[in-house]
Amino acid sequence: MIKNRMWEEFKAGEPAIGTFHHLNSSQFIDAVSFTGLDWLVIDMEHSCNGTDEMDKLVALADAKGMSPVVRVNSIERSAILKALDAGAHALMVPCIKTMDQIHQLVEWGKFKPLGDRGFCPTRDCGFGMGPNFENMKSYMQWANENTILMPQCETKECLEMIEEVTATEGIDAIFIGPMDLTVSLGIPGEYDNPIFTDAIARILAACKANGVMCIIFATSIQQARDYIEAGYDGIAYNVDLMMIQGAFKEVVDGIKAE
Repeated sequence: MIKNRMWEEFKAGEPAIGTFHHLNSSQFIDAVSFTGLDWLVIDMEHSCNGTDEMDKLVALADAKGMSPVVRVNSIERSAILKALDAGAHALMVPCIKTMDQIHQLVEWGKFKPLGDRGFCPTRDCGFGMGPNFENMKSYMQWANENTILMPQCETKECLEMIEEVTATEGIDAIFIGPMDLTVSLGIPGEYDNPIFTDAIARILAACKANGVMCIIFATSIQQARDYIEAGYDGIAYNVDLMMIQGAFKEVVDGIKAE
């Protein structure tokens, strides 16, 4: 595992910029690694990426100097363990609704004494020969300090307990999913609604109070800049497929313009 760029930027007080990867394309990852992106979400929730694809994409992103973030599709021990063993620098976990789910995430995602993650010499520690592996004890401590557990706050239930979530030892970051959060709050797509703006302000405040990284999704440069100005620690900028689609729509419309 290279240095976790999300952590490095957070500690330096700089915004960490990433995007969502749905394409399952090694060439895409190779190409965007030259753009300055800090991290890449390999999405297993809303894409066709499976475990085999995730394993290869994590290795490539890591090798190209971007922190691989894996969004698992469920809070299950196997899903969490496979992503961490593959070398994910961070786990993004959707649809949080209970503190039991938060405690399970920490149990499966952190080694003792924080949790009860299972150990195997896999890619995360260079198969027992990496620079972060001197012995099991030192590696377990290193992994607990350098692997980010990042539940999503995208449900009304998670919002209502966000202060408790962010105060939980082992939770390192919160990712705000604006689309599903507005749906859960009964105002789908109403991003200017005070109900939504008050909600994300509450999430940000809880993160700041507990020293937890706060990441949010953005779809425009100005929106991203506004979020950074407001104090968010990082931006997940759009989704690769949507960006490609939008670029070609602009080209086609421009060519056909009267």
